[in-house]
Amino acid sequence: MNNELRIRTLTERFLNGETTLKEEQWLAQCYRSHRVPEDLLALRPMFMGLEAISLEHERAGSKPARKAAIWRRWVAVAACAAILLAGGGTLLWQRQQNECVAYIYGKKCTDRDVVMKELQRSITEVTAADGDVDVESQLNDLFEIN
Repeated sequence: MNNELRIRTLTERFLNGETTLKEEQWLAQCYRSHRVPEDLLALRPMFMGLEAISLEHERAGSKPARKAAIWRRWVAVAACAAILLAGGGTLLWQRQQNECVAYIYGKKCTDRDVVMKELQRSITEVTAADGDVDVESQLNDLFEIN
């Protein structure tokens, strides 16, 4: 197929929306270089305008895509940092909540074994007392109220 026939055929297919991107690029190159028949030169401004729009769109499209990728990366980093901080804070809070603390003879004790032994000793003392022990006397003993 000679160039003139191919240009005419592709121009017709282009106007019908049936061309591929590669065919459209070849056709635009032909119109840019004035290698088209005289009767098709009236379409040249349209092809040049479409090519200019396409180039402008490609240039403009790359910047927002790059900015969006950078933005998504920063959001992902911030989300990871928030998760790590929240997880660490939760573990610290939970550790503090499960800490075993007692004041034995006026001194703070955090050793779980010592606290549990003292608790068991106190429970044994309270239950070993006579059956007439009431809540008020136990509170008086706890707070050393006479």
